[in-house]
Amino acid sequence: LALHGQTTSAAGRFAPKAQSVGSSGGPGKGVLVSNQSFTPRSFKIEDLSTANRAVRTMGEDSVAAGCPQTSSMSVVQWQGQMLQHSDGVGKQSGRLVALVETGASPDDPDIPRGALLAANAKELAAKTGQMLAAAHAMAGAMGGDEHILNQARNVAAAVAELLAAADEANKNPRDQDKQRALHAAAQALDDQRAALNAACKGYVTTDADHE
Repeated sequence: LALHGQTTSAAGRFAPKAQSVGSSGGPGKGVLVSNQSFTPRSFKIEDLSTANRAVRTMGEDSVAAGCPQTSSMSVVQWQGQMLQHSDGVGKQSGRLVALVETGASPDDPDIPRGALLAANAKELAAKTGQMLAAAHAMAGAMGGDEHILNQARNVAAAVAELLAAADEANKNPRDQDKQRALHAAAQALDDQRAALNAACKGYVTTDADHE
């Protein structure tokens, strides 16, 4: 089924609806367009707090970069990249929750808790940056459709919230409210990832779907 506001081209791919050009992606303000690809900057991540700030900055940078209008690869190619990076975010977020709860890794029982959390947070931030970069490229392959890009930004925002909740839960292991907040943040991230994956898969179809 076509997503709301989109039409189907002869090639069987969804063509983006027309978009106005402005200074912001907010309602009624048009869409900031760009022909530049998005590359997350490097961050020094030492713990959950710095990982949280890094991911929030990535989201802000993504918005500032705008929505590209072209891409070097096809929608189908970027679709695979998007789903791969979304899966990576999911796996790393699951490991983060498990580490906060148990305080150790079954694979590396001798590594200090802080080092394990920092390594996981760094990897989660990296996967989030890769996901955002793929979303920018896929939006460009669609000729400037920002829907998939906004969905990826929602995932990045949920990752930042999870990192913040994990930091609080790690500092307060006996506080049941903090632990519940951690699980709520993890569920919110899963929901945003599901929405992203559905949107990503919905962008590509075949002519047979419309016969």
